[in-house]
Amino acid sequence: MDSFGAGPVSAVVFYGAWLVGQRASIRLRPEGIIIENIVVRHVIPWRQGRQFYVHNGLRLRLLDGRTYGIAAFQGSLVSKLAGYPVHHQIAKQLTVECDRLVVEDLPEFPAPPTRRHLQLPDLWVLFAVAVAVDGLIGLAVLSR
Repeated sequence: MDSFGAGPVSAVVFYGAWLVGQRASIRLRPEGIIIENIVVRHVIPWRQGRQFYVHNGLRLRLLDGRTYGIAAFQGSLVSKLAGYPVHHQIAKQLTVECDRLVVEDLPEFPAPPTRRHLQLPDLWVLFAVAVAVDGLIGLAVLSR
């Protein structure tokens, strides 16, 4: 009967993997740069700076010196050995696109301060997987 504990553990592992795949992103919006690092969202106004660089993955440096890692483009041993060619290309593309957006679409109103939000998106996935795994384990145990 202790196999019933596998449901919540499996659900947490699945939810973590799902969050990494679904929630790690960087978006360029009229209000600024939005970095989704799995459960933390950073909203960075354009006037705060937009220097992308590569150091153990892709990072963003603001004018005041603060830096933000971007979970969607983390470093790896293979990338490091290769010199991060894809990361450098992405940093260049992001810089070009940011400059284009700022020149064309920068809002006239003053920028809000940099914001950081903690978010646990779609918790229903965690609970649904826990219930499903527990149900499957229960069926397996009962059918013996």
